[in-house]
Amino acid sequence: MPGAALAAATKSSAGGYDKTGQPYTVAGKLYVPQEQKGYTATGLASWYGVGFHGRETANGELFNRDSVTVAHPTLPLPSHVRVTNVLNGRSIIARVNDRGPFKGNRLVDVSEQVALGELDALDQAGRRLAHVVGDVAERPA
Repeated sequence: MPGAALAAATKSSAGGYDKTGQPYTVAGKLYVPQEQKGYTATGLASWYGVGFHGRETANGELFNRDSVTVAHPTLPLPSHVRVTNVLNGRSIIARVNDRGPFKGNRLVDVSEQVALGELDALDQAGRRLAHVVGDVAERPA
């Protein structure tokens, strides 16, 4: 998303931009990015991998499917969120560096590393969805 919105943002230590962002609409739904201290939510996580590997994220970083990252529609970029698989209790703190998911009632999109390596989220039916709890862990300085 290079352009005016990123020009006003500052460069993060991971190479992307530190920004909250402006309100935006996807598929008729309005999203309003904002600081969300104490944020916690329960919902579905999906993951993305090969098809997005190497593409630019919403804050200008290159997506790496082997990194510990997540996409969230409104949390500041970057921020850190603890994602917990409610079925097995496994959790990890991951860096929010992208926007999404924009499909169905999903809470977050996670990298392949988070889904398969850290959360062990592939269910017995082989679906790419998991029930998770997301809690804001911190916002990098």
